Amino acid sequence: MKKELEARPLLLLAIGLIAGLVARNHLPSLAIPLALVVLLPQWPPRAWLLGGVSLGILLSPPEVTPVVSRTFVDCGAVVAGTPKLYEDRTTVPIASGEDLYLMQTSPDADLARGDRIHVRGVVRPLSESSERHLLSQGIVGRIRASYLRVERHGFRPYRWAEAIRRSFLRFTDRTLPKPIAAAVDALCFNVDTYLDRDAKDDLRKTGTIHIVSASGLHVMVLAGALMALLSLLPAPRGAQILLLTAFLALYACATGLQGPIVRASMVAMAGLSAYLVRRDPDPLSALALAATAVLLANPREVYDVGFQLSFITVGAFVLFLPRSEERPATASWLRASLVASAASAPLVGYTFGSIPLLSIPANALVAMVVPAIVVLGMGAFGASFIWASLAQGLMLAVAPMVGWLYIAVELCARPSFSVLYVPEFSGYWLVPVYGAFLLVWRRREIQAGR
Repeated sequence: MKKELEARPLLLLAIGLIAGLVARNHLPSLAIPLALVVLLPQWPPRAWLLGGVSLGILLSPPEVTPVVSRTFVDCGAVVAGTPKLYEDRTTVPIASGEDLYLMQTSPDADLARGDRIHVRGVVRPLSESSERHLLSQGIVGRIRASYLRVERHGFRPYRWAEAIRRSFLRFTDRTLPKPIAAAVDALCFNVDTYLDRDAKDDLRKTGTIHIVSASGLHVMVLAGALMALLSLLPAPRGAQILLLTAFLALYACATGLQGPIVRASMVAMAGLSAYLVRRDPDPLSALALAATAVLLANPREVYDVGFQLSFITVGAFVLFLPRSEERPATASWLRASLVASAASAPLVGYTFGSIPLLSIPANALVAMVVPAIVVLGMGAFGASFIWASLAQGLMLAVAPMVGWLYIAVELCARPSFSVLYVPEFSGYWLVPVYGAFLLVWRRREIQAGR
């Protein structure tokens, strides 16, 4: 393990940065970089690690004080995130001065990240059920807007991305029944607000909720499909990679710049960049670079469970799924499901108090259709601008696949033993648990070399 760390300064920087960011609330977290300082004999690796710790402490997000009473506001603000769309409303985080609020407005509000707005309304305290989650994001209260005016639009690509997302939602609404369209919206653009509550519960029980959440799976599927199409063009490889990079950046904006999406996009871009400079990509360094970029942009992401699950799962893939192995597709997917379930189970149990026991068969069943749904759905949307009949035909092929997904998830969620409920425990137990994972990996590597 020592050699792997010494050869990856970006990984040391990311470890130090994470430890520094959480040190304000969890001082024992500094024990990890201190132990690594002792383990690493050379000063250059130590400097990367300690630099990350120092940067993390400097950028550590301060505690926020929630709103405790209703007040009227009439102020300017900046849209601080991607609007979340519901049938009867739109919600979006806005920043006014040093405070961050969750604003609720009409469903047809034309907003995008970075827009400067003027808002009037009533500030309310956070609800009990969502207070902990929203406070971790820095949100101190809710605003129900009675008046809203956009004074200046923000960064233009943000508006392009938002326009693409809304256009896709209108397209699926025209071409698919409502429950099918809701699933396609969630799979392709992370819009899960139209999904039925029972469907969401089944997805959580079976450990498949990641397929309708911000996920790197979607990025990798789309990147692979688009790269295959671009490779057919008579254009230099470098130009193809630049086009794919622009698409991934726009897609990340359209899906809300969520940590897992940004992570997957940056990992894909890093891998493509390695090709341009004629070097083999290093997945761990690419993962560390993505984590560092996400946390520098928004240090509060370190407390987001989506960010944590995404990086732990992908890290486990890198360590336990060697790229050199040649296995049948089914065997590879089953092993990937096993690794993902094992790596995420401790964190899922700590965060949600339950562990899905049928996640491996459930993921295996939905994996049969999810990539096809994403590729065909996005392909149909693109075709709708030039050939409406082709777009309609592709969506007809998508509908039964979504039906299969619903059936598979419901069947796996039905048994009473599908979920294991675990008692509450301290998060510090996660350190030795994941440390044991790393020790297992080390023994496997030593045995392989004998």
